[in-house]
Amino acid sequence: MRKNSGSSKQTQSKRKPAGSRSGSRRSSGASLTPAAKRERFVRNITALLAVIVLALAGIYLLIPSGTDQSIAARDSGRGVGESETPLPVPAEPRADESAGAAEESGSGYRDSGVTGAGKSAETPASGEPEGEAALPVKIRPKLVVVIDDVGYNVEGLKPFLEIPVPVTFAVLPRLDYSRETARLISDAGQELILHLPMESQNGQDPGPGTLRSNMSGDELLREIQGNAATVPGIIGMNNHMGSKGTEDRRIVREVLEYARRDSLFFLDSRTSPQTVVPEIARDMNMKILERDIFLDNSQDTGYIMEALEKGKAVARDQGHAILIGHVWTEELAEILLENYPFIMEEGFDFATLSSIIMKGE
Repeated sequence: MRKNSGSSKQTQSKRKPAGSRSGSRRSSGASLTPAAKRERFVRNITALLAVIVLALAGIYLLIPSGTDQSIAARDSGRGVGESETPLPVPAEPRADESAGAAEESGSGYRDSGVTGAGKSAETPASGEPEGEAALPVKIRPKLVVVIDDVGYNVEGLKPFLEIPVPVTFAVLPRLDYSRETARLISDAGQELILHLPMESQNGQDPGPGTLRSNMSGDELLREIQGNAATVPGIIGMNNHMGSKGTEDRRIVREVLEYARRDSLFFLDSRTSPQTVVPEIARDMNMKILERDIFLDNSQDTGYIMEALEKGKAVARDQGHAILIGHVWTEELAEILLENYPFIMEEGFDFATLSSIIMKGE
């Protein structure tokens, strides 16, 4: 019996330390101050927030880039595939505001009743980024030099063929040197047109192949066809003299109808202020050209230089100027050959009639 009692005491003595440790933990927890508890709470919350932030960062990195569009569309209140609300379209300018912009003062290109081709604004290429304004393209004014009355001889033509800029040559038909001068002009790479003789007011004879008001329609057509056959390689026509012929509606219509059938352009030399060529061309919905300046009404060097200056002023104003001179003015060939580099340095280009009418400048 004592032995058992001793065992019981030993068992009880062994349990006391365990009981005392548990009590020690309770005693330690109970001994934390309120400040220490708050500090522990803050540390726990901070650790939890850090875990949440890291988790969100990991999720964001795992999102495919293709979903950016969906997110952006959702944030803006639209689903993917929905069309955007179109931007408001600016109102069209009133007719009275735009009418003047289509007109050119003086002569030049004419098309379907509109005096002048107008100047269209340069537009940026379709591949340019939106929102970036395109730099304006500065267009150099053009000088178009036309040399009339070619065909009487070859010698007078040669100095003009030495000018290394575009020049248009108008060759008279049915002359001894019509074909040869036409060939020389084509071989030089210059532009060739028919200088079509038309009846004058003062009775002066324009030469063989003249279109006269007493001719029938068939006679006019045969005369035009015969004239063109003697100047091979033409791409256009202009009138030689013709102060009476260009006032005759029947003659003008016959000429323009022939030009359109043969894909030729027509330059009105404007030898009469009462010319009906622009009016008939409008009725026919046909493009034509008109002379701006005569360069050599006088063969005086000072006169020619002044006429060139007037031509440059017209070109600055309307984009181009059509200047007519004559093959028998030797001074004109010399002035053009000596001065073309300086004219180009001033910001001008030389051009052909066809380039002007094709571009609608």
